[in-house]
Amino acid sequence: MGETNTQKQRTSLAAHILSGAGHIAMTFVIFGLFASPFLSSSVATMVGTGLSDPQIQAPLLKDLAIMFGLAVCTWALLFVAYTHLRDRIRRQKAMVVVKTRGSIMTEFLIVMPVFLLMTFGLAQMGVNSMAGLLTTLGTFEAARTLAVWGPEVGTNRAGSSVTRANAEDRARIAASVVIAPVAPMSAGNILCTKSSAFRSLVTGMVKAGLSPVEIPQRYTNFASSFDNATFAQRGPAKFAGAYCSTTVTYSGDMFSEGTEFNTKVAYKHKMVFPLVGLAFGGTPTAGGWLTTVERNYTLTHHLTPNKELP
Repeated sequence: MGETNTQKQRTSLAAHILSGAGHIAMTFVIFGLFASPFLSSSVATMVGTGLSDPQIQAPLLKDLAIMFGLAVCTWALLFVAYTHLRDRIRRQKAMVVVKTRGSIMTEFLIVMPVFLLMTFGLAQMGVNSMAGLLTTLGTFEAARTLAVWGPEVGTNRAGSSVTRANAEDRARIAASVVIAPVAPMSAGNILCTKSSAFRSLVTGMVKAGLSPVEIPQRYTNFASSFDNATFAQRGPAKFAGAYCSTTVTYSGDMFSEGTEFNTKVAYKHKMVFPLVGLAFGGTPTAGGWLTTVERNYTLTHHLTPNKELP
């Protein structure tokens, strides 16, 4: 009898371990599904580099932890829904009296709005976390760009006089390249005054084979709001969306050796999922709900450049 109980306990323990391993595996699968639309190999490399940088390590870990937590919540929601549906079907098969269609419809109308709100909320929170992660990396790239172009302000070393606005615009472009994967491709997002440096880059993208798609003023169906255009079509539009939604400023002395300067990036992210904009404290606009992500990065200026090229 004792051996039988021990064997049952071992079987139960093995089943729990197997079940736990399955839950962990599915959590990582969902985490990968969350990240895959936004993380290319180059961005993943940047994340690995950023995790060793004390200034951006904490926000990167925070965003990654939030995304993993959302993956856990999403899998839990799906598993609970599956378990409930499975048990309900089993109970209905065992019941002699079948519930009427009206009661089933009532239950559906009660549960479905809550299920949709939770699903949209988890998805939007995942996208918002990715927007924060990419803005952190974009700020790092903007600071590195300013470290190169900031000292050129007021000199003729680059062939013509570089202004502060020129330097900030190049940093804005560098940040936008990183943020672009998460920027929604909507008409309101891509309408802004664009610099000549930005237009030159887009011209190069088009010549390289990318074809800008005509963005509708209003989406006609749910699927179209998730950028269902091809990569070649949506690349320039998402780049423009990130550029028009991003501002870059720097403060501090960019010219004195050994001094520090601070780079600030503010990205206004448009939330495309319905019903959840107010829940995330977004700002209502004519084109949708906006949430602002701000990041800072401080660098030390190393060498004072020559005023003129040798």
